[in-house]
Amino acid sequence: MLQKEFILEQVLDVAHLPVLLGGDGIVAAQAMAERIVETFQAHRKLIYCGFDNHRSIAAHLAGEMRNGLVMKRPPLPVSLLDTEEKKTKTGDPQENILPLEESLLQQLAAEGEENDTLLILNSGKNKTLDSLLATAITMNLTTLVFSGYPRPKKTSPPYLFYIPSANPARLEEVFLIMGHIICTLVESILFSDGEGI
Repeated sequence: MLQKEFILEQVLDVAHLPVLLGGDGIVAAQAMAERIVETFQAHRKLIYCGFDNHRSIAAHLAGEMRNGLVMKRPPLPVSLLDTEEKKTKTGDPQENILPLEESLLQQLAAEGEENDTLLILNSGKNKTLDSLLATAITMNLTTLVFSGYPRPKKTSPPYLFYIPSANPARLEEVFLIMGHIICTLVESILFSDGEGI
């Protein structure tokens, strides 16, 4: 009996996905897609960053935005920040890990340029997110954030798609759907005439 209740709970949870994507989600998708289109039309770059279990989702979405999701088209200028902790080459066992925050800020400084756009996938409360958003502001990057509960409070991104859930599986599903919707919108705007940017 417990298994049936668990399955029903999961099915009902999935049934809420259209609600989470409706209304505010549609507005957010449209605004984010328009901003990304402006980025590419200005010959700037889109940079993806996925924290924790969203690392693979960010890599997946970056690959589709770069190479094409629903149409054959030329590649777009897209990169991905690596959110795995890095080992340093000092040889000192006490200093063999470069903290994630420091690694991300170094990558962003190397990858990002003024007027690029940074798209972040984040589960919720994250100290590194605050540092990344603050750095993006100083670099004059536009930030787009997909966030679970709780929403970013210290630095409010100009473009936010917020899902009031802390369930990692549901967040992954919604973020993937939202990323695909945005990519499809971007492709249809940039390549609808077959010529691109």
